Amino acid sequence: MNNFEEIVRTNGPKQYSANPGFGVSAMIRHNLEYSNPRSYSEISGTEHCEAVSFEVNNVKIVALYRSCKCPNSVAVGFINYLLSHNSSCIIFGDFNEDYLSNNNTAVFKLLNDAGYHFMLQPLPTTRGGK
Repeated sequence: MNNFEEIVRTNGPKQYSANPGFGVSAMIRHNLEYSNPRSYSEISGTEHCEAVSFEVNNVKIVALYRSCKCPNSVAVGFINYLLSHNSSCIIFGDFNEDYLSNNNTAVFKLLNDAGYHFMLQPLPTTRGGK
């Protein structure tokens, strides 16, 4: 992509290295200033969460992928860690939760209780494609 550069990425769990579809990446326009690019992963067997983050104008921006087999307990701990120590944060990505039909999940509660505003569209946001 012209005028953009990749600033941080994760490459997915090692056991899936034959499938290049896993991982999270952040790209940014060349002339935009950013700081603190980081990658994170929580992997246990086929249950995993991955994220990348960076800051622009003191706002932490987080892109997250949660596998469909990742239990709420792992996801909540992972997301809580990502959001700690930041007063201004935008988090987005594939949470593998259907918040439009069930907003009573542990992840939804964590984000809602922390004051996050959900900007969902009526698109498929299902857990494991179901």
